[in-house]
Amino acid sequence: MDAAPSQARDEAAAQLGITTCTLYRLIDSGQLPAYDFGRVIRLKESEVGSFVEAARIVPGELEHLYTDVKHADEESRSRLGAWGRHGGLGIRSPTGRWLGAKVPWSCS
Repeated sequence: MDAAPSQARDEAAAQLGITTCTLYRLIDSGQLPAYDFGRVIRLKESEVGSFVEAARIVPGELEHLYTDVKHADEESRSRLGAWGRHGGLGIRSPTGRWLGAKVPWSCS
């Protein structure tokens, strides 16, 4: 028999690194099983662990979150203009000089 639900909502939220509000959303949407004992909501540690494992990112799944201009096709590079060639904003002055500053990208 599986262990009784013993993990408090605050403990589960802390383990997952989310707020209690987000934990409630996961429970309400059915993504995370929980148990209501009157005014107390408890979770099974094994089910929280299973939720974490199901959320594991498989290598290659995040490719849509970043762009690598080096691997863009020729049409994309031509649309990007100077960005693809110079790494800047791609703005030319009337004299033909590139004015674009490099833009730092972060995934934060």
